[in-house]
Amino acid sequence: MADEFKAPIEPEQQTEQAPTGLPEQPVQDEFSIADSPPTAADTAGNEEIPLVDKAASKEKPPKQPKPPKQPKPPKEPKPPRPPKTPKTAKEKAKQKALMKKISMIAAIVLLLAAAGFGAWYYLIRSVPVNVTATLVLRGTVRDVVNATGKVEANQMVPIYAVQDDRVSEVLVKEGDSVISGQNLVKLDGGGFVTTSIAGKVTNIAVQAGDKVVGTIQPLTAVPTTPSTTTPSTTNPTATTPATTAPTTTTPQITKTPTLLMTVANMDPTYVVANVDETDISKIKIGQKTEMTLDAYPNKIIRGDVTEIGLVATATQTGGTAFPVKIRVTEAKDIDLRIGMSADTDIVIRTRDDALRVPVTAVTTDGGKDAVYVVKNNSAEKTTIKIGLLSGDYYEVLAGINEGEEVVVKGIDKLKGVSKADVKVTRR
Repeated sequence: MADEFKAPIEPEQQTEQAPTGLPEQPVQDEFSIADSPPTAADTAGNEEIPLVDKAASKEKPPKQPKPPKQPKPPKEPKPPRPPKTPKTAKEKAKQKALMKKISMIAAIVLLLAAAGFGAWYYLIRSVPVNVTATLVLRGTVRDVVNATGKVEANQMVPIYAVQDDRVSEVLVKEGDSVISGQNLVKLDGGGFVTTSIAGKVTNIAVQAGDKVVGTIQPLTAVPTTPSTTTPSTTNPTATTPATTAPTTTTPQITKTPTLLMTVANMDPTYVVANVDETDISKIKIGQKTEMTLDAYPNKIIRGDVTEIGLVATATQTGGTAFPVKIRVTEAKDIDLRIGMSADTDIVIRTRDDALRVPVTAVTTDGGKDAVYVVKNNSAEKTTIKIGLLSGDYYEVLAGINEGEEVVVKGIDKLKGVSKADVKVTRR
């Protein structure tokens, strides 16, 4: 009876392969499952088999995690080194001889290298160096104090109008030299204004047509009543004391006179220099000076110190200086004008017939002054002792002699050597 309910299964209706891990099961026809109830034989010993989704069956199974790496087995320890066999006396002697030989070779290499460098340096230095040299001669050297100052007149005299009037003509020009008594201004009233000193005209303040006010008039005393003497009534021969009425003065009218011009007395002319306080103790009355003006840089003006200021003044740089007045004694072919700037050298001491060399010939090495003395086309460094610095020259106290030649140009090419061959140009 059970067999009649089983529907035949066609070959093309075989189920697809079940996923991994499930037993293979035949797929029943949907009609036979619906029309024929299962028998006891069909269900006996069989568990319910779930339906399998075809789409789900196509999915890849999840990846299995990789097993953890096994730790590497520890390395086996290296066997200890066998102890060194002590060297014999013969081996030690052999090793010592080898080290000595190596040291000797190294010393020879260093010696050859030093010799090669010395030869190279000598060959390089043997090439003549072009220098300029001059003779060591004698001359005058001076110790000076330098200061700057201004040209000033000996006296500045203002010229005023004498009376109220009007200027008719100014008879002089700025900078004219005038003599004492010379007419300076002509007035409309016919009078003249003259100068009482000789000098140069400066600061003209009027012109033709200007009204001028004269100097102040003297005071005038005016009595109010005349003094009288009356005879005595008791004694005809006697007289009573005179009665003198008090006098009064007319009020003085103060007028400011007109300044017409100024006459500068330039004889002598002075230069007032500001000497720094660190040098003022060296300055003495009568010391000689040499000066140059910015307007005449190539001409020398000479003078003498006549006054040393007592009160200090502040310099433009914030320092302290004292005014020193210098009388000009020589200013050949120079037109001195008030306010000109002057550079002044006040001579503190002078040495005549001193041995000297140009400043450019002296070099300093290790705190010592030296020059390069030229002899037989060779320049050799020579230490010297210097004294005063005088302009472009140093006084030489010891180290070289008069008539020797010293390098004055090209010293920079000789630095670092005590002696070198040179090609000399003399001046």
